[in-house]
Amino acid sequence: MEFNNGFITAIALFLEHKNFSSHMIRDNAGKVTHDMRLYGATDHLFNIEIPFDCGLGSHLETRIVKWREKCLHHRLTTFEDTKITSELFKEGEDILAMIDKIIFKTKRVQMTHR
Repeated sequence: MEFNNGFITAIALFLEHKNFSSHMIRDNAGKVTHDMRLYGATDHLFNIEIPFDCGLGSHLETRIVKWREKCLHHRLTTFEDTKITSELFKEGEDILAMIDKIIFKTKRVQMTHR
């Protein structure tokens, strides 16, 4: 099943899962026992079309490929700690911010709702 095509669309849909608190299972004390947000989020990365040779530069292109691989590697992991999942969501946001700077020449990218 193809969820989307396109690069920015795929990352944006991936990032929507960041706030899916219903995908975080907690015990009676409220402690996270399973963080399943990556499971649904990575569906959007299977068919991602990485825009090689579009002006992003090989460093960012390599970072994107490694980030995608890391996300897919952790897809079926049920973390008791949200640290790795949060780091992968943050890296996705950072990638989009770098695209704003490189492609759209945005001088200062500001994300106030991380």
